[in-house]
Amino acid sequence: MEKKREIYLDYLRIVSIFCVIGIHIVAKSWYNTPTKELSWQILNIYDSLFRFCVPIFIMISGALFLNKDKKIEIKTLFKKNILRIFIALVFWSFIYAVFKNLITYKGINKFVLDKILNAFLMGHHHLWFLSAILGIYLAMPLLKKICEDRKLEKYLIILSFIHTSLIPFLMNLKIFDLIFNDTIFMLEIPLATGYVGYYLLGHYLNTYNISNKKEKYIYILGMCSLVFTILITSLSSIKALKPIDTYYEYLYANTYVLSVSIFILFKYRISKIKISEKLKNKVVKLSNLVFGIYLVHEIFIIILDHYHFFKQNIMYSLLTPIFTVIIFIVSLLIVIIIKKIPMINKYII
Repeated sequence: MEKKREIYLDYLRIVSIFCVIGIHIVAKSWYNTPTKELSWQILNIYDSLFRFCVPIFIMISGALFLNKDKKIEIKTLFKKNILRIFIALVFWSFIYAVFKNLITYKGINKFVLDKILNAFLMGHHHLWFLSAILGIYLAMPLLKKICEDRKLEKYLIILSFIHTSLIPFLMNLKIFDLIFNDTIFMLEIPLATGYVGYYLLGHYLNTYNISNKKEKYIYILGMCSLVFTILITSLSSIKALKPIDTYYEYLYANTYVLSVSIFILFKYRISKIKISEKLKNKVVKLSNLVFGIYLVHEIFIIILDHYHFFKQNIMYSLLTPIFTVIIFIVSLLIVIIIKKIPMINKYII
């Protein structure tokens, strides 16, 4: 019997790409707007709220690839999944390097060629996610073995949270700084670093159910973590007289808790909303185009930034969701066009 598709993962993927675009739009004004201005505070609220997007993307991948019903041979993993991500990374690094420098310098000479080469090797800022996914894919055969043992999986998730999310988060609070900074408590746990914890967490939350009581507590903690991020970012930035993005970190405990609460919300609540099969099919089709939207949307942000579209005022800040929708739609149209190109479409988007 064919396994029922978890539609809530498609919902999460679509919502997350909106948030990614939103973060990149906010960033164009967030760093240049005085922190005491109301417009900056509005951007801070948006940015704090959108921060779950990257963790959710990784959790979705973990939920799908670490599923016990999905058999992945190492040869297939390299030939299909890793190769696709690697080609997309190289291709779009080249496209962004050329496009951004040509639109900036409006010509070709040795200086511009050097800038293009350097930009290509560094990669455009949002493409770091592809490198992170590549690293996780390389470890996937080991992670799938760990997921065969529920206790072992849970242990590594907790260990990763403490080591990668909680301790670095606490180190930025003065009360814990002396305990964790440059002391014997600074342990190195290689298997529990980076985004591995999110990857395993996605599989764990998708596979195992939680009680209604725990679900409610998670929502409360998620709301508290969001309020905490908004307030501490605002207060620390006003005090420093410049934007401080420390607590926007995707791996920090506050973002971790918010991401878990969003994942749980969609699994247990949003997924229960009844929609027609026709609409469900459209959701699935849109979800399958999200990776392409992620890759191409920065092209339009670069163009708008070049023509000084992004402003530091209240009206612009309030309209951020509208700008996000517009760039989403334009990016979607480009991806649909690219999808129609035979041979290359499955590798570059």
